[in-house]
Amino acid sequence: MRRFVPTLAKIAISAILISVFVVRVGWREVLANLATVSPWAVAAAVAMLAVQALCSAWRYVWIASAFEIAIPWHASALITWIGLFFNQTLPSSVGGDGMRMWLIGRRGASAERAIASVITDRVVGLIALLALIGAMLPALYQIVPAGGSRTSLTAVVVVGAVMIAAGIVVTLFAGRLVLGGRVKLPARLTAALAGLVRLLSQSKWRVAAVLAASAGAQLATVVAIYAIAIGSGVAIPFWQCLALTLPVMMVASLPLSVAGWGLRESGFAVAFGFIGIAAAQAVTVSVVFGLAAIVLALPGGVLFGLTRSAARRSGP
Repeated sequence: MRRFVPTLAKIAISAILISVFVVRVGWREVLANLATVSPWAVAAAVAMLAVQALCSAWRYVWIASAFEIAIPWHASALITWIGLFFNQTLPSSVGGDGMRMWLIGRRGASAERAIASVITDRVVGLIALLALIGAMLPALYQIVPAGGSRTSLTAVVVVGAVMIAAGIVVTLFAGRLVLGGRVKLPARLTAALAGLVRLLSQSKWRVAAVLAASAGAQLATVVAIYAIAIGSGVAIPFWQCLALTLPVMMVASLPLSVAGWGLRESGFAVAFGFIGIAAAQAVTVSVVFGLAAIVLALPGGVLFGLTRSAARRSGP
Protein backbone atom coordinates (compact mmCIF):
# COMPACT_ATOMS: atom_id res chain seq x y z
CA MET A 1 0.00 0.00 0.00
CA ARG A 2 2.85 2.40 0.83
CA ARG A 3 4.16 2.41 -2.73
CA PHE A 4 0.83 3.80 -3.93
CA VAL A 5 0.87 6.71 -1.47
CA PRO A 6 3.00 9.07 -3.68
CA THR A 7 0.77 8.34 -6.67
CA LEU A 8 -2.41 8.96 -4.69
CA ALA A 9 -0.89 12.16 -3.31
CA LYS A 10 -0.18 13.46 -6.82
CA ILE A 11 -3.71 12.65 -7.95
CA ALA A 12 -5.06 14.43 -4.87
CA ILE A 13 -2.91 17.54 -5.47
CA SER A 14 -4.05 17.80 -9.09
CA ALA A 15 -7.70 17.26 -8.11
CA ILE A 16 -7.56 19.85 -5.30
CA LEU A 17 -5.83 22.52 -7.39
CA ILE A 18 -8.19 22.03 -10.33
CA SER A 19 -11.21 22.09 -8.00
CA VAL A 20 -10.02 25.36 -6.48
CA PHE A 21 -9.77 26.94 -9.92
CA VAL A 22 -13.17 25.61 -10.95
CA VAL A 23 -14.65 27.34 -7.91
CA ARG A 24 -12.63 30.57 -7.94
CA VAL A 25 -12.30 31.13 -11.68
CA GLY A 26 -15.62 29.68 -12.73
CA TRP A 27 -15.88 26.67 -14.98
CA ARG A 28 -18.52 28.28 -17.18
CA GLU A 29 -16.16 31.10 -18.13
CA VAL A 30 -13.34 28.66 -18.86
CA LEU A 31 -15.64 26.51 -21.01
CA ALA A 32 -16.83 29.61 -22.86
CA ASN A 33 -13.21 30.57 -23.53
CA LEU A 34 -12.38 27.06 -24.73
CA ALA A 35 -15.11 27.31 -27.35
CA THR A 36 -13.46 30.40 -28.86
CA VAL A 37 -9.93 29.00 -29.22
CA SER A 38 -8.81 28.88 -32.85
CA PRO A 39 -8.33 25.29 -34.16
CA TRP A 40 -5.36 26.57 -36.13
CA ALA A 41 -3.74 27.73 -32.89
CA VAL A 42 -4.21 24.28 -31.39
CA ALA A 43 -2.74 22.67 -34.51
CA ALA A 44 0.25 25.01 -34.34
CA ALA A 45 0.74 24.13 -30.68
CA VAL A 46 0.69 20.39 -31.41
CA ALA A 47 3.20 20.95 -34.22
CA MET A 48 5.55 22.87 -31.91
CA LEU A 49 5.25 20.16 -29.26
CA ALA A 50 6.30 17.70 -31.96
CA VAL A 51 9.36 19.90 -32.59
CA GLN A 52 10.03 19.80 -28.85
CA ALA A 53 9.91 16.00 -28.89
CA LEU A 54 12.26 15.79 -31.87
CA CYS A 55 14.75 18.15 -30.20
CA SER A 56 14.64 15.95 -27.10
CA ALA A 57 15.27 12.88 -29.25
CA TRP A 58 18.36 14.47 -30.80
CA ARG A 59 19.63 15.46 -27.37
CA TYR A 60 19.34 11.91 -26.08
CA VAL A 61 21.32 10.53 -29.03
CA TRP A 62 24.28 12.70 -28.03
CA ILE A 63 23.89 12.00 -24.32
CA ALA A 64 23.57 8.24 -24.92
CA SER A 65 26.86 8.19 -26.83
CA ALA A 66 28.63 9.38 -23.68
CA PHE A 67 27.29 6.30 -21.91
CA GLU A 68 28.46 4.07 -24.80
CA ILE A 69 24.88 3.50 -25.95
CA ALA A 70 24.61 3.52 -29.73
CA ILE A 71 21.12 4.58 -30.72
CA PRO A 72 20.05 6.05 -34.08
CA TRP A 73 17.93 9.16 -34.14
CA HIS A 74 14.78 7.43 -35.41
CA ALA A 75 14.95 4.93 -32.54
CA SER A 76 15.46 7.76 -30.06
CA ALA A 77 12.43 9.56 -31.51
CA LEU A 78 10.33 6.38 -31.19
CA ILE A 79 11.36 5.90 -27.57
CA THR A 80 10.80 9.59 -26.81
CA TRP A 81 7.24 9.45 -28.18
CA ILE A 82 6.42 6.33 -26.20
CA GLY A 83 7.80 8.04 -23.10
CA LEU A 84 5.54 11.04 -23.76
CA PHE A 85 2.52 8.73 -23.93
CA PHE A 86 3.31 7.18 -20.55
CA ASN A 87 4.05 10.61 -19.08
CA GLN A 88 0.46 11.58 -19.90
CA THR A 89 -1.20 8.31 -18.88
CA LEU A 90 0.69 7.55 -15.65
CA PRO A 91 0.52 9.76 -12.54
CA SER A 92 4.08 11.05 -12.89
CA SER A 93 6.78 11.73 -15.45
CA VAL A 94 8.75 8.91 -13.83
CA GLY A 95 6.42 6.53 -15.67
CA GLY A 96 7.61 7.82 -19.03
CA ASP A 97 11.25 7.83 -17.95
CA GLY A 98 10.91 4.30 -16.61
CA MET A 99 9.49 3.14 -19.93
CA ARG A 100 12.36 4.81 -21.78
CA MET A 101 14.87 3.04 -19.55
CA TRP A 102 13.19 -0.30 -20.23
CA LEU A 103 13.09 0.23 -24.00
CA ILE A 104 16.73 1.32 -24.10
CA GLY A 105 17.65 -1.77 -22.10
CA ARG A 106 15.82 -3.93 -24.62
CA ARG A 107 18.10 -2.52 -27.29
CA GLY A 108 21.08 -4.05 -25.50
CA ALA A 109 22.19 -1.34 -23.09
CA SER A 110 23.00 -2.41 -19.56
CA ALA A 111 20.51 -1.44 -16.86
CA GLU A 112 22.96 0.93 -15.16
CA ARG A 113 23.75 2.78 -18.39
CA ALA A 114 20.11 2.98 -19.47
CA ILE A 115 19.07 4.39 -16.09
CA ALA A 116 21.97 6.83 -15.82
CA SER A 117 21.58 8.11 -19.38
CA VAL A 118 17.85 8.83 -19.01
CA ILE A 119 18.35 10.55 -15.65
CA THR A 120 21.16 12.62 -17.16
CA ASP A 121 18.92 13.50 -20.11
CA ARG A 122 16.24 14.84 -17.79
CA VAL A 123 18.76 16.76 -15.68
CA VAL A 124 20.29 18.38 -18.78
CA GLY A 125 16.81 19.49 -19.84
CA LEU A 126 16.23 21.09 -16.44
CA ILE A 127 19.64 22.79 -16.58
CA ALA A 128 18.77 24.32 -19.95
CA LEU A 129 15.41 25.49 -18.59
CA LEU A 130 17.09 27.07 -15.58
CA ALA A 131 19.65 28.78 -17.84
CA LEU A 132 16.90 30.26 -19.99
CA ILE A 133 15.07 31.52 -16.89
CA GLY A 134 18.32 33.14 -15.76
CA ALA A 135 18.76 34.78 -19.16
CA MET A 136 15.23 36.15 -18.97
CA LEU A 137 15.55 37.57 -15.45
CA PRO A 138 16.03 41.16 -16.70
CA ALA A 139 12.77 40.83 -18.65
CA LEU A 140 11.04 39.30 -15.64
CA TYR A 141 12.18 42.24 -13.49
CA GLN A 142 10.23 44.52 -15.85
CA ILE A 143 7.09 42.45 -15.29
CA VAL A 144 7.23 41.14 -11.72
CA PRO A 145 7.12 43.88 -9.06
CA ALA A 146 9.79 44.03 -6.38
CA GLY A 147 8.99 41.75 -3.50
CA GLY A 148 8.70 38.10 -2.65
CA SER A 149 8.02 36.79 -6.16
CA ARG A 150 11.04 38.53 -7.69
CA THR A 151 13.26 37.46 -4.80
CA SER A 152 12.10 33.85 -5.14
CA LEU A 153 12.85 33.78 -8.87
CA THR A 154 16.32 35.21 -8.31
CA ALA A 155 16.99 32.75 -5.50
CA VAL A 156 15.94 29.78 -7.67
CA VAL A 157 18.33 30.82 -10.45
CA VAL A 158 21.26 31.56 -8.13
CA VAL A 159 20.86 28.42 -6.04
CA GLY A 160 20.37 26.34 -9.18
CA ALA A 161 23.51 27.76 -10.80
CA VAL A 162 25.55 27.09 -7.66
CA MET A 163 24.24 23.51 -7.45
CA ILE A 164 25.03 22.88 -11.12
CA ALA A 165 28.57 24.23 -10.78
CA ALA A 166 29.12 22.22 -7.60
CA GLY A 167 27.74 19.09 -9.26
CA ILE A 168 30.12 19.43 -12.21
CA VAL A 169 33.12 19.92 -9.93
CA VAL A 170 32.18 17.00 -7.69
CA THR A 171 31.52 14.73 -10.69
CA LEU A 172 34.87 15.46 -12.30
CA PHE A 173 36.75 15.10 -9.00
CA ALA A 174 34.98 11.87 -8.06
CA GLY A 175 35.44 10.60 -11.60
CA ARG A 176 39.22 11.00 -11.35
CA LEU A 177 39.27 9.04 -8.10
CA VAL A 178 36.89 6.24 -9.15
CA LEU A 179 37.98 5.79 -12.75
CA GLY A 180 41.61 6.04 -11.65
CA GLY A 181 41.07 3.07 -9.34
CA ARG A 182 41.66 4.98 -6.10
CA VAL A 183 38.06 4.55 -4.88
CA LYS A 184 35.81 1.54 -5.46
CA LEU A 185 32.08 1.93 -6.13
CA PRO A 186 29.39 -0.56 -7.17
CA ALA A 187 29.39 -1.31 -10.90
CA ARG A 188 26.19 0.65 -11.58
CA LEU A 189 27.50 3.81 -9.91
CA THR A 190 30.86 3.47 -11.65
CA ALA A 191 29.20 3.11 -15.08
CA ALA A 192 26.97 6.11 -14.41
CA LEU A 193 29.88 8.23 -13.22
CA ALA A 194 32.00 7.24 -16.22
CA GLY A 195 29.23 8.35 -18.57
CA LEU A 196 28.84 11.68 -16.82
CA VAL A 197 32.59 12.31 -16.97
CA ARG A 198 32.64 11.47 -20.69
CA LEU A 199 29.71 13.81 -21.28
CA LEU A 200 31.42 16.68 -19.46
CA SER A 201 34.72 15.93 -21.22
CA GLN A 202 33.30 15.93 -24.75
CA SER A 203 34.27 18.62 -27.24
CA LYS A 204 32.78 22.04 -26.69
CA TRP A 205 30.84 21.62 -29.93
CA ARG A 206 29.21 18.40 -28.72
CA VAL A 207 28.30 20.02 -25.40
CA ALA A 208 26.98 23.06 -27.29
CA ALA A 209 24.85 20.76 -29.47
CA VAL A 210 23.33 19.10 -26.39
CA LEU A 211 22.54 22.48 -24.84
CA ALA A 212 21.17 23.83 -28.13
CA ALA A 213 18.82 20.86 -28.49
CA SER A 214 17.69 21.39 -24.89
CA ALA A 215 17.10 25.10 -25.46
CA GLY A 216 15.27 24.33 -28.71
CA ALA A 217 12.96 21.94 -26.87
CA GLN A 218 12.14 24.56 -24.24
CA LEU A 219 11.61 27.34 -26.79
CA ALA A 220 9.31 25.12 -28.86
CA THR A 221 7.16 24.68 -25.76
CA VAL A 222 6.99 28.45 -25.28
CA VAL A 223 5.99 28.97 -28.93
CA ALA A 224 3.22 26.40 -28.42
CA ILE A 225 1.94 28.36 -25.42
CA TYR A 226 2.19 31.62 -27.37
CA ALA A 227 0.20 30.18 -30.28
CA ILE A 228 -2.55 29.06 -27.90
CA ALA A 229 -2.58 32.44 -26.15
CA ILE A 230 -2.95 34.35 -29.43
CA GLY A 231 -5.55 31.86 -30.64
CA SER A 232 -7.47 32.41 -27.39
CA GLY A 233 -7.59 36.16 -27.84
CA VAL A 234 -4.95 36.86 -25.20
CA ALA A 235 -2.94 39.94 -26.18
CA ILE A 236 0.60 39.24 -25.01
CA PRO A 237 3.97 40.14 -26.58
CA PHE A 238 6.17 37.13 -27.28
CA TRP A 239 8.96 38.31 -24.98
CA GLN A 240 6.53 38.48 -22.07
CA CYS A 241 5.16 35.04 -22.89
CA LEU A 242 8.72 33.70 -22.99
CA ALA A 243 9.70 35.30 -19.69
CA LEU A 244 6.56 34.18 -17.85
CA THR A 245 6.15 30.69 -19.34
CA LEU A 246 9.61 29.37 -18.49
CA PRO A 247 9.19 29.58 -14.67
CA VAL A 248 5.70 28.06 -14.98
CA MET A 249 7.09 25.08 -16.90
CA MET A 250 9.75 24.67 -14.20
CA VAL A 251 7.01 24.46 -11.57
CA ALA A 252 4.89 22.12 -13.70
CA SER A 253 7.86 19.75 -14.12
CA LEU A 254 8.00 19.09 -10.39
CA PRO A 255 6.82 15.52 -9.63
CA LEU A 256 3.97 16.73 -7.44
CA SER A 257 0.95 16.25 -9.68
CA VAL A 258 -0.41 14.21 -12.59
CA ALA A 259 1.35 15.38 -15.79
CA GLY A 260 1.60 18.89 -14.34
CA TRP A 261 -2.19 19.34 -14.15
CA GLY A 262 -3.16 21.77 -11.43
CA LEU A 263 0.36 23.09 -10.91
CA ARG A 264 0.49 24.39 -14.48
CA GLU A 265 -2.90 26.10 -14.23
CA SER A 266 -1.93 27.69 -10.90
CA GLY A 267 1.35 28.90 -12.34
CA PHE A 268 -0.19 30.48 -15.42
CA ALA A 269 -2.93 32.18 -13.41
CA VAL A 270 -0.29 33.83 -11.21
CA ALA A 271 2.26 34.54 -13.97
CA PHE A 272 -0.16 36.01 -16.50
CA GLY A 273 -1.84 37.94 -13.70
CA PHE A 274 1.29 40.11 -13.47
CA ILE A 275 0.43 41.59 -16.89
CA GLY A 276 -3.28 41.94 -16.23
CA ILE A 277 -4.56 38.79 -17.93
CA ALA A 278 -7.64 37.39 -16.23
CA ALA A 279 -7.26 34.08 -14.41
CA ALA A 280 -9.93 32.43 -16.56
CA GLN A 281 -8.01 33.30 -19.73
CA ALA A 282 -4.73 32.07 -18.26
CA VAL A 283 -6.33 28.80 -17.13
CA THR A 284 -7.85 28.38 -20.59
CA VAL A 285 -4.41 28.65 -22.20
CA SER A 286 -3.04 26.09 -19.76
CA VAL A 287 -5.90 23.64 -20.27
CA VAL A 288 -5.61 23.82 -24.07
CA PHE A 289 -1.86 23.28 -23.78
CA GLY A 290 -2.45 20.20 -21.62
CA LEU A 291 -4.95 18.82 -24.13
CA ALA A 292 -2.52 19.51 -27.00
CA ALA A 293 0.16 17.57 -25.11
CA ILE A 294 -2.23 14.62 -24.78
CA VAL A 295 -3.04 14.74 -28.51
CA LEU A 296 0.67 14.73 -29.33
CA ALA A 297 1.35 11.85 -26.95
CA LEU A 298 -1.41 9.54 -28.20
CA PRO A 299 0.61 8.19 -31.17
CA GLY A 300 3.17 7.02 -28.61
CA GLY A 301 0.63 4.50 -27.34
CA VAL A 302 0.09 3.19 -30.87
CA LEU A 303 3.86 2.99 -31.42
CA PHE A 304 4.26 1.10 -28.15
CA GLY A 305 1.62 -1.41 -29.23
CA LEU A 306 3.32 -1.88 -32.60
CA THR A 307 6.69 -2.30 -30.90
CA ARG A 308 5.31 -4.95 -28.56
CA SER A 309 3.66 -6.79 -31.46
CA ALA A 310 6.88 -6.76 -33.46
CA ALA A 311 8.79 -8.08 -30.44
CA ARG A 312 6.34 -10.96 -30.04
CA ARG A 313 6.56 -11.91 -33.72
CA SER A 314 10.36 -11.89 -33.65
CA GLY A 315 10.51 -13.81 -30.38
CA PRO A 316 11.07 -17.58 -30.06
